[in-house]
Amino acid sequence: VATRAAQAVPDLAQTRAFAPLQAPLWGLGRVIALEAPEFWGGLIDLDPSTATKDDDLAALCSCLFAPDQEEQVAFRAGQRYAARLVRRQVPPPTPPLVVAPAACYLITGGTGTLGLANAHWLAAQGARHLILTSRRGVTTATQQAAVDTRVAQGVRGQVLAIDSADPQAMAELQTLLAAQAAPLRGVIPAAGTSSVQPLATLAWATMAEV
Repeated sequence: VATRAAQAVPDLAQTRAFAPLQAPLWGLGRVIALEAPEFWGGLIDLDPSTATKDDDLAALCSCLFAPDQEEQVAFRAGQRYAARLVRRQVPPPTPPLVVAPAACYLITGGTGTLGLANAHWLAAQGARHLILTSRRGVTTATQQAAVDTRVAQGVRGQVLAIDSADPQAMAELQTLLAAQAAPLRGVIPAAGTSSVQPLATLAWATMAEV
């Protein structure tokens, strides 16, 4: 799998050219390495400042014919870098999160298991204004019971049927948030879908759902 600027190389000033939309290909490549090693060839991240296709071809050939067994490499300014795990200094602890009762907190995927767990935690920390969004809103008795529990605790909650992948719906939500009295002070992105499936049987419909 070949990408360009999908990986950030430490200590190199190439952050401006970083292409995060290509980065998931590295995750896909690592899955291929585990599930189908017979098809595995490696991951190569090409230099974002490469001038010609000949430079790219030279980089690819140097990997294909390299005497070592490196499977995850990046090229920057003519240099070849390989992935390594290194020890790092543990950063100092950050101050504890302060939840403001007068503020509003948004949880996307708010009626799912993770979303409701986060709503419970925020309420326990003192949050009194919660907005929960999900594609279908409240659809089960369990979800409704969890929302009712928060309301009984004095939490003002709104559940909105909004798909986080819908730009227009999210723009309308932003307008709603800007117009309300309680200022938005936090967002927890808990929307998602989970499907455990081998790559060999993965269908495009499953990818589209995600």
